[in-house]
Amino acid sequence: MFDSTLIRALAFATSMSFLIGPSVFGQDSEVELIPVAKVWSNRIPDTRDIFELEPAAPAELMKYPREFRDYRNRGGTLTQQIVKRLGPVRLREFSRGAPTRLETFAVLGKGDKALREAHKVLVGGAEPRREFAPNDEITLVFFVHLSPWCVHIKSIEQARGKITISYQFVPNQGPDELQIACQRVFLALIPTKSLRPGKQSVEINRLPSDRPEIEAELVRPGDDFHAVEYAVSGPCHFEIKEIEL
Repeated sequence: MFDSTLIRALAFATSMSFLIGPSVFGQDSEVELIPVAKVWSNRIPDTRDIFELEPAAPAELMKYPREFRDYRNRGGTLTQQIVKRLGPVRLREFSRGAPTRLETFAVLGKGDKALREAHKVLVGGAEPRREFAPNDEITLVFFVHLSPWCVHIKSIEQARGKITISYQFVPNQGPDELQIACQRVFLALIPTKSLRPGKQSVEINRLPSDRPEIEAELVRPGDDFHAVEYAVSGPCHFEIKEIEL
């Protein structure tokens, strides 16, 4: 027969676990979803148009739609400069020997500030930032390049100490089929929610493709070129550090 005091103590602890939450009892399993609709990208479905973050084009070009389109496509924007760096430039690097896999990385700020910071790293050659303050706004820069397929971001999960980006390769659609396959580039700026102090890992999770022919290419043995190895930015780590007074 159980002691009545022990039973009351267990009942109290159980009720408190519901009120306070699992993290107090060492089982921090809370996962928040970052909506794909909050992501800025240049091609990925269900995201926001990253070109809306670009600095205004020269005023005289705004009067001429075709000239403005040419300005964007020739690399007159930060996004197109990044695309050029991750597309044709990386393709030339690959032709001279297998390139190293590039990492996903975190930048300070959101929206247009995040785009400028991503440009400094991917085009300007700056080192990705590895430490942030607790109240900093942080954006993840995820990209797919040298890819023969289009990509969809299916979900972004943020848990304590870990963010998981799940994506899926899909068949080419529309005008993309007319492009040179290995120059296709997808750039995504993913705004995070508030992050607790401590080490943060970003995991990249490929979901199986719905198309057997794509999945067969991805798992084919003996290839020198694996899309998963080179096309998708890899996992990364950074840290939220408490400010020492």
